[in-house]
Amino acid sequence: MARIGSLSLVVVGLGFWAAPVPGWTAEPDAAPPAARQAEALLFLPTVEAAIGPTWAVSSSGKVGLAVDVTVGAVVGLPGRGQRPLSRDDRYLKAALWLQPEFGYSYEHGNAAEPQASGHLGSLGLGVAYGNLLFLSGAYTPRLVLGSLGGESGGALAVGLRHGVSGHFLGRLFSVELSHQMLWVGGELRHELRLLCGLNAGALLVPWL
Repeated sequence: MARIGSLSLVVVGLGFWAAPVPGWTAEPDAAPPAARQAEALLFLPTVEAAIGPTWAVSSSGKVGLAVDVTVGAVVGLPGRGQRPLSRDDRYLKAALWLQPEFGYSYEHGNAAEPQASGHLGSLGLGVAYGNLLFLSGAYTPRLVLGSLGGESGGALAVGLRHGVSGHFLGRLFSVELSHQMLWVGGELRHELRLLCGLNAGALLVPWL
């Protein structure tokens, strides 16, 4: 009888632990971090043309003209552990964005400084903060390589361009103020650039 009583207590105890607690339901297993990150990834191509004045930082301070064409992307990588959001919510949420880009620049000097004219290529990676549909600000450093020299055939130009920019209305419009430093023919040249741009890649947002 003692053994039967002990078995009864064990059965009752197991039944107590197995019974569901009122008002409590088991939570489903959370998705692994890799799955959450991939689910929230956002990618927007950029194809932008920009034009604006340039100023040589020298005693002359002459004004030139620059035309830029850039191809790249805006990539959103949210922090780990965040709840996955829909695409539309991501466009409205302020977050950090990466901006890889490849660009071409045509710079036209003035009559007093024809050596400032030439062709430049650039490769950059920017960091932006904001939401894509209304307003975001970015800082973008770029490596620059090309030739300057106008009609004389040009000399090798190597340097750095970095600037701050604002992007508006789904990144359709942009304004950037940048500082360019180029080593040309043994001389270091400094230049300020103020360019306004139009991004055709923003027109693809409804189809992404």
